[in-house]
Amino acid sequence: MMVDGKFVIRGQTYSLDIPNKLVKYFDIEPFVKGEDGKVEINNLPTLVGFCAKYKINRKKFYDWIKAYPEMKEAYDFAKMKEEEILVANGLRKHYDPTFAKFIAMNNLGMSEKKEITNNAETTDEQKRKMIAEYMMDLKLKEANVVEWEMIVDGEVVVVEWNEW
Repeated sequence: MMVDGKFVIRGQTYSLDIPNKLVKYFDIEPFVKGEDGKVEINNLPTLVGFCAKYKINRKKFYDWIKAYPEMKEAYDFAKMKEEEILVANGLRKHYDPTFAKFIAMNNLGMSEKKEITNNAETTDEQKRKMIAEYMMDLKLKEANVVEWEMIVDGEVVVVEWNEW
């Protein structure tokens, strides 16, 4: 419905300038160098931050993405910029690695992938060893994990680690 030149969705008003505001909010560089040469990190822009700044209910925001193609396009740009900034600052170690990984996996759809190849001659013990080495890479020792399950070639493999 249109009211005074603005679209209304369930009581909250959508205006044609919101996609431009979204693009502007996210269109920043990961960091800037000051005149003294010191690097200043820009805050990672988020959709929550955008919605809070413009007093937009998140549910309404996602409704607008579905309803308006220009909003979907601005949203896609925002997610791309969020990823660019996270990766750029993460690679330069400007963010805590654990938090950067959390954001990447939960907000940007990234995942950690480790392929375990198997052939007819791979024994169960070799599979367990490969999995255990991989899990050590994830530093599960720090989390006191002593047993976990993984699926390898469609089979559930239970791995126990008793060395810590």
